[in-house]
Amino acid sequence: MLTEQERIQAIWSAFSQAWLDVWASFSCNAPNDKSRQTLVVWSKVQHIPAAAWPFIANRVGELDRKPQNMAKAFKDAYCEWIERKESHSAKKEIGRRAEGPIGLRLIQLRKNNPNLSPFERLRIATQEGRK
Repeated sequence: MLTEQERIQAIWSAFSQAWLDVWASFSCNAPNDKSRQTLVVWSKVQHIPAAAWPFIANRVGELDRKPQNMAKAFKDAYCEWIERKESHSAKKEIGRRAEGPIGLRLIQLRKNNPNLSPFERLRIATQEGRK
């Protein structure tokens, strides 16, 4: 378990690397760590966990031009990271909750017929469940 100071240091390190990467992707030199711009952006995004920063740097670096509001771009990418993470977790949870005869039949159909579309598997399983 990290102390609060270690956690903040990990986030700062991840942010600093993302900061450099984003500026480099637009062929610009990043402001130094103590510049007003860096510190203002940091103050607005310091709540973002270290694990999200590689995704954020990649997403913001893919933009057509350097954002005018870097903090907003970082926050938008962070929201996308959360949505993807929650979507992935939800899909895993749905897979674990295949209960009842239809859920079990869906698992069996997916295993025995991997080329069958999910909609076709669902149609077959629900029709069989009505019989």
